[in-house]
Amino acid sequence: ISSRGNGMYSTRSMTKVLFMTILMGILLAAGIARAAETIRFDEAGIRKIIKSHIEKNMPWPKEEVRIKFPVKIDDIILTGGNITYQVHAKRNDGYVGDALFGIRFYNNGYPVREENIGVLIEVARDVVISDKVLSRGMEIRTDDVRLVKKWYSRIPLNTVSEMEDVVGKKISTTI
Repeated sequence: ISSRGNGMYSTRSMTKVLFMTILMGILLAAGIARAAETIRFDEAGIRKIIKSHIEKNMPWPKEEVRIKFPVKIDDIILTGGNITYQVHAKRNDGYVGDALFGIRFYNNGYPVREENIGVLIEVARDVVISDKVLSRGMEIRTDDVRLVKKWYSRIPLNTVSEMEDVVGKKISTTI
């Protein structure tokens, strides 16, 4: 701002000062509005976030997994200018069965909220089964058993998943 010899500021200088003041006010208000922006994560969005994390980290092929959300998930509404999130497993047993995942939300890198989401993860596994009673001492033939796909929320230890593992074997107990 310049002054004339009489101590008065020119109209042009005053206009510049006024313009700059208004411009700074607008920029400041825009920054505050940006920082106060609200972001909503609805149930479908939260499910998608959790499902994506599970699919990326599980040991199973994607097409052999069912992910269920047994409880309704409330919307999450956050205020901030730069909201990010990170998912972490809180409780799981090899990405099968009942599991708990946490979503930690950040605003500009600072934690602002954490939500825990429960899921049920089921895995399809091939299992050899018999359609009829097989007596002790009998040799298992191909037509005595068949291979089916079953859904499990816990993987049983004593399942047989290959026909070759049973065909031609003698049964030690009635099945």
